[in-house]
Amino acid sequence: MIQYKYHRAASLDDVVKVLKEYGGKARIVAGGTDIMVQIHEKDKRWKDLQCLLDITYLDKELRYISEDEEYVYIGPLSTHTDLEQSETFLLYIYCKDRLSLIAYCRFRLSFSSLSPV
Repeated sequence: MIQYKYHRAASLDDVVKVLKEYGGKARIVAGGTDIMVQIHEKDKRWKDLQCLLDITYLDKELRYISEDEEYVYIGPLSTHTDLEQSETFLLYIYCKDRLSLIAYCRFRLSFSSLSPV
């Protein structure tokens, strides 16, 4: 098995600190069951791994769905259930999907500047 350190991040500052310390030899995980199997099987993609950085417990900072005038933002810890229950996300997807079917190409290309209502 590949030897590595495991670090559970306590904050975003902690994430930055660990990434700086280990450089390209740290990997971020949130859950990571498939990665654990790959490491156990000595998958070559993980041969340089020195630190697994777990961000699972940073829900407050990294689990969100928000919007502004132009975009919908989805945090890296957002789940499929979060997306399914988000009116903002569902409306955006619904509108974009429908516009791609019926709208003139020039209008479709400018869709990204529309605010999902």
